[in-house]
Amino acid sequence: MLRDGLRPPRPLLFCHNNHVTRLLPILALLLATPILPAGQSSSAPPTISLDSLPGNGPALLLFDANAGGSHFRSQWSALTHDAAELGELTVIPILSESSVPLPPSHGLKVATLNDVDAANARSLFHCSSTSFCVVLLGKDGRPIQIGDSVTTSSLMKAINPPPTQLERAITEGQNSVYRTLIAGPSANPFTLADLLDAGRPLLIFAQSAADPAFQAQWTTLTQHVPDLVGRSVVAIPVFVIRSPALPPAHGLPVKTLDDVNNTKARNDFSCGPASFCVILLDMADKTLLSSNSPVSIGQIIAAIGPMQQTPAGP
Repeated sequence: MLRDGLRPPRPLLFCHNNHVTRLLPILALLLATPILPAGQSSSAPPTISLDSLPGNGPALLLFDANAGGSHFRSQWSALTHDAAELGELTVIPILSESSVPLPPSHGLKVATLNDVDAANARSLFHCSSTSFCVVLLGKDGRPIQIGDSVTTSSLMKAINPPPTQLERAITEGQNSVYRTLIAGPSANPFTLADLLDAGRPLLIFAQSAADPAFQAQWTTLTQHVPDLVGRSVVAIPVFVIRSPALPPAHGLPVKTLDDVNNTKARNDFSCGPASFCVILLDMADKTLLSSNSPVSIGQIIAAIGPMQQTPAGP
């Protein structure tokens, strides 16, 4: 018999059915709640569409198999380190599978695409489900840089590029050969229709004037200017990236399109932003020659035919 009428405390038995029933919901909640690393938010990035990108600031598409790839993590680390400098840039990871969570964003503006748009983006920029690719889209939604990695400085220059030597020459009225029409209220955009019945457009699609395929094609054309002038051929470079400036034309007639007609030409002739294409049209808008590699002067001459002979005088 205990002194002072005290009774020993009863032990708490967790094996009782009532206790187990009460603990199960709590255990389930704890198991379902992920433990996030420091700096990572539990909220998922918003899902947007490709169609919504134009007019909503620049975007950087990061393609990879998953967020665990070494290239992806290295690029992500560089972006988050300079997140404050990137401002309105939206980073869009496009991953084939999501078993590895995204690393902390540290203030980086991040969004995702729905499955359909993600698949369309992979097809459009020729990036397979296991490849790492980087595509920078400008404020108008057009690609302005495609590659394997980017730095903060290259991003800022691409988003807000300084005027090229060619653009400065045009602005100052010092260049009459390469007449690039800058979009504006007073611009009269040059279109392919403007050239019909007056010349044969030779469209050369490339990422930029630095593309080796473009350089090879340009060299061929400028070495045979008399043959091309005699057949009313007008060269029309169609670039994704506007710089560097065109090489010397050496008398080759050259025209360029504004951004709207650049995009229209790529769509009309099914030449993607990462592709090289050469399209030769006649004066009635009929395709005379189409190639995905540089063409020779012989191919151009054969497609057009001999030069018109001037009738002999009486």
